[in-house]
Amino acid sequence: MDLFTEEQTEELLRNGGPDWTRDDHIPVAKLYIPGTKCVWLVTELKPDDPTKALALFVDDGMTMYSRIDLQKLSNEVPEYYHGRTLCLDPDFVATNPISDFRFAATTLGYIIDDPDDLSLYMRHQKTFQYKS
Repeated sequence: MDLFTEEQTEELLRNGGPDWTRDDHIPVAKLYIPGTKCVWLVTELKPDDPTKALALFVDDGMTMYSRIDLQKLSNEVPEYYHGRTLCLDPDFVATNPISDFRFAATTLGYIIDDPDDLSLYMRHQKTFQYKS
């Protein structure tokens, strides 16, 4: 199961740290199922078991930030999604912390991929909150 590049795996393991906490990391990788709205933004891997990850999951308005089993997910995707496979988005580059993605996804029901758009959305939200 090689879902991530070597560089991504190293960064995900560093983010996992010794106690595998839920720090506000910048997502390292984006996984998705082609032809669906299922997306996972992965922030860290469990150092002693790199088949376990912490990720923000979004699918058609449902948002969840939790630990996932990558091996189980890779095995179940083809079964439940008519032969599709879990894919890595090679163009995904994040500059915002996972909390920004989580806030936007919970509010909008989808992930804003573009770093400039997400930053603009977050600035707009903060401006709106201050005026309220």
